[in-house]
Amino acid sequence: MKKSFSIDSIESAVFLAFVSGAILWGLAQFGTLYLALLFFSIPALLVGIRHPTIIAGVCFVGVLLDASAMTQHKIFGLPITLAKVFVLGGMVAWFCHSCFWRKPLVKWHPMINAMLLIIISGALSLMVAHFRPMGVVHLASIGMCIVLSVLVTTIIDGGDIKPLLRFMAFALFLLLMIVYFQGNMGTRDAHRVFMESMELEYGDYERISGTLADPNEYCAMLIVMVPLLFCAMMTDEHPLAKWIAGGLAMAFIIGIINTMSRAGMAMGLLCIPPIAWYFRRRMSPAVLAIGLAFAIALPVLSKFDTASERWSGLLGVEIGFTGTESLRERAALTRAGVATLKENWVWGVGAGNLLYRHGFVTADLDFKVVHNTYLQIAAEHGIPGFLAMLVIGWTLCRTLYQSLKYARTPYMRACAFGTAVGIPAWGGMAATLDLSTQSQAYFVFGVAMAIHRNIMQEHEKAKKEAEPTFQLVGS
Repeated sequence: MKKSFSIDSIESAVFLAFVSGAILWGLAQFGTLYLALLFFSIPALLVGIRHPTIIAGVCFVGVLLDASAMTQHKIFGLPITLAKVFVLGGMVAWFCHSCFWRKPLVKWHPMINAMLLIIISGALSLMVAHFRPMGVVHLASIGMCIVLSVLVTTIIDGGDIKPLLRFMAFALFLLLMIVYFQGNMGTRDAHRVFMESMELEYGDYERISGTLADPNEYCAMLIVMVPLLFCAMMTDEHPLAKWIAGGLAMAFIIGIINTMSRAGMAMGLLCIPPIAWYFRRRMSPAVLAIGLAFAIALPVLSKFDTASERWSGLLGVEIGFTGTESLRERAALTRAGVATLKENWVWGVGAGNLLYRHGFVTADLDFKVVHNTYLQIAAEHGIPGFLAMLVIGWTLCRTLYQSLKYARTPYMRACAFGTAVGIPAWGGMAATLDLSTQSQAYFVFGVAMAIHRNIMQEHEKAKKEAEPTFQLVGS
């Protein structure tokens, strides 16, 4: 029976992930959500019993296609996206696997404890919340993201991470190519809304948002994922790995420029120098020549001119220019958020309630979120939320530092370095966006925790083997 579930190749993971995603997406278009879940759960359960890494791969596909379909559906009154559906299916599949092979259901990590503090602080803030249902939905979304991190960490722990990272790199590169040639795949064209507000015609100011609703969130997804996957592929011995790494690097630069995210372009530029320094000895003349040719062709391959105009607007270099409408709006939102924090600094205004409590409403009577994750959590959760963020920051820095310090192989060291570049850059993006429920980042958090667990397990094992042994000799 156990042999019948044997699936050991990455090709099987690619096939199953895309077929499952296609079936689920196609059935969902006809409104048959529960039938789609049934069709998805059957292969997930069967494959998950034998090869749990494929569960993580399937969840990754759902994360990539998060907002491309099914956002109109609800279960128990909560909005459901592909990422949530795939995580629910992955939880069932992992439960069956752990029961069948008698493995632990959960592999814990200090980062999980730190993230749970956000849930606890949010629950405390609901005592003073005016709109508690909003808070419950918001905390449920954060909780589902934490479950995703735990699921990924548990699945990867102690196993070979290479097949999963190869699949992730290939799937992300394929998605970037589809988005580049096809355009946006999200359920809401954020750039259309922006153009209408600026009275521009369609096509004059198109921003790429990929499978997500917001171009800035799509850019944040690339920033947190690509450094890890690029570093992994650069040190992978597979003959196609270097080609995928090169493709990811080029698609990463083009993708960030085409989102026209000002913060994304800044964080993306900060990611390039440390990675280039890390792999400086691998830069052959052929690689440098290809990079130079790509840099020359970049204005033709991307929306470079329009992105430069947005960047110039941020710096205010144009004569008589004082900032775009979006920048002035974000400044007003920040002031409103800070004022709300000062008035409710102890317990906050309640999880998910800042949107309706900061007092900022547009001319179209539209409520806007504060474009700052840290300010939002502090204003909504109060002192407990602020302390929780400090614990998360300290635990994350300690995790990344230990991974870099104790990694014993070039591959694991490169993976640790990729997370140490991408996650802080994503943290910089979080200061300009509400990324508290971005499932793509939580998936990478799960991978980073699994990398840390594997590295520390190898370190402890090597330390024990190096300890001198003493033998008592009787007289």
